[in-house]
Amino acid sequence: MLASGLVVASIIIGSLAAKAEYLPPVVNQGAIKQCGAQQYYEQAYTCYDGMLCPIYEGFPYSRCGDGCYSSIFANCVDNKIVNFQPITKPFKLLAYNPTKLIVGSVEACGQEFHIKEGGACTYCPTQVGSSCPPGKETVLLPGAGMDTLVPGGQRYYMNDYTGALKFTQAHSGTAVNASFGFLQSLDGGAFMAGNDGIFVTCPSQDYKIYARYGGSGVPDDCFNVNLLTMPWNGTGAAAWQYT
Repeated sequence: MLASGLVVASIIIGSLAAKAEYLPPVVNQGAIKQCGAQQYYEQAYTCYDGMLCPIYEGFPYSRCGDGCYSSIFANCVDNKIVNFQPITKPFKLLAYNPTKLIVGSVEACGQEFHIKEGGACTYCPTQVGSSCPPGKETVLLPGAGMDTLVPGGQRYYMNDYTGALKFTQAHSGTAVNASFGFLQSLDGGAFMAGNDGIFVTCPSQDYKIYARYGGSGVPDDCFNVNLLTMPWNGTGAAAWQYT
């Protein structure tokens, strides 16, 4: 018998266990293999000593004790799943998708976020002179702040209509149709829109990033990525202003 919802029910992600509801149906996903007493599709599950753990949207879950977990939400310690806690320090974002072989820095540019080389788009007034921060990296703060010196600050948010990940202009902590508290960051783990750790990026828009359940502005050529938090070890602010 092919793997069924009984396997899906074994997923343990602490408070994020509801994500199991989004697991796709197992249909025509590679060769059929045997795992203990169960058969499974090789592109939909991984077999761990007779126990199946799902591959969710291309991202494999690992076994921990008698459950399965995603390494972007938790660790396995002494065969127990230990959830990551909210991050409390400045961080950068790394985009990752194993099926697309893509790994790249997420950078702020044009009041949006893109997977790109060359660093962030920043500005510092000439009168600030040698006091200007380096301005080469996109660094975020817990609570939706950008790590800047500009008076009035800047904040990152998700656009309610398009689902685009964006940031405010300088001297402003507000924006139209913006959800600031909706984005969450785990220390050593996922950057999330609500409880969903999967975003999409779109090659036709220079790898612009959207929440997965975005609005009508999301193009057809997008694919899924995880956004992972990476500690930033710099001192002071990362930039005067992101542009």
